[in-house]
Amino acid sequence: MAPFHLWNLTKVLDALAALNEGNLSFVCACMAAGIKPIVHPFWKDLPFTYIFCAITPDMLHQLYQGLIKHLLGWLSAACGGAEIDAWCCRLPPNHHIHLFSKGITCLSHISGTEHAQICHFLLGIVIGICLPNNLNAGCLLQAVQGLLDFLYLAQYPCHSSESLQLLDDALDLFHENKDIFVDLSIHSNFNLPKLHATCHYSAMIMMFGMMDNYNTEYTKRLHINFVKDAYCATNHKDEFVQMMQWLEHKEKIMRHDKYVNWQCAGAEETMPHHPRPPPDMTFHQLQSVSKHPTAKAISIDKLVEDYSATYFCEALACYITQLNHANDPIPLHSQALDVLAQDIHFPF
Repeated sequence: MAPFHLWNLTKVLDALAALNEGNLSFVCACMAAGIKPIVHPFWKDLPFTYIFCAITPDMLHQLYQGLIKHLLGWLSAACGGAEIDAWCCRLPPNHHIHLFSKGITCLSHISGTEHAQICHFLLGIVIGICLPNNLNAGCLLQAVQGLLDFLYLAQYPCHSSESLQLLDDALDLFHENKDIFVDLSIHSNFNLPKLHATCHYSAMIMMFGMMDNYNTEYTKRLHINFVKDAYCATNHKDEFVQMMQWLEHKEKIMRHDKYVNWQCAGAEETMPHHPRPPPDMTFHQLQSVSKHPTAKAISIDKLVEDYSATYFCEALACYITQLNHANDPIPLHSQALDVLAQDIHFPF
């Protein structure tokens, strides 16, 4: 796939200046510059504005609520909604994966969180699925894999030249196999603005940093609290005034609640205007174990063979040795621990 570059701002401004030469010349100049003939764009007289860098990548609206939403529609049309839902119902329970027992094609108003949960198992339900007219399902699988790889690589908290190259390779994998949707008569072209935006992700990441710096998922919560909830509290007529009053009342209630809590805690002991002490920087790491394991009474041989717990016996022997010598005045060093652990034998 050929790389897409940002427009040259000087050529764009020259094309906008061609308006004085007549409508036809203005339209032709805009077409030559690759822009639409808009007479007075709002950013024309802003000297430090480079408008083509203003629209940054957006994980929520461009990928989850954009391309993934399109991908789910394409897969439903390719494989059939009933088949997709049947595969979803057959998925076994697993940790950190939300299962949709009634399928995913019947869902409406899917949120970004639900799209993220669907992506966890989307590739699994596509593997082995049959396409009409005996078309090659491998191309469909690679197209889905490329888009999902791009989705997860774009969310890296830290990037390097190698990871950005993997990001471009994942996008190329999708473009190399996307014609399967054309062969299935699902889509005639892929002139989608959100798909085109993915071509600039690598350049934008190098220019602005990681995507969590400008992801709208963080401000979406404020939009729900300050706009959606406020609108639902109105009668939907002259809503702006009612929304402002609702927000003002919420703020007053919150301030009054803090004042009451301050009084209950003892006003003389803790002054509300005093700055809070700095938070404790100690990191407490806790390990949690499931109460109800998915498999019970597993033999040690099976742990080694099926679960790749190669040194389970050695680790268990060291753990038992540590427990036996927990009250020793001098703690065991690693070499002595290994020697004592060799005397631990398991009768099973």
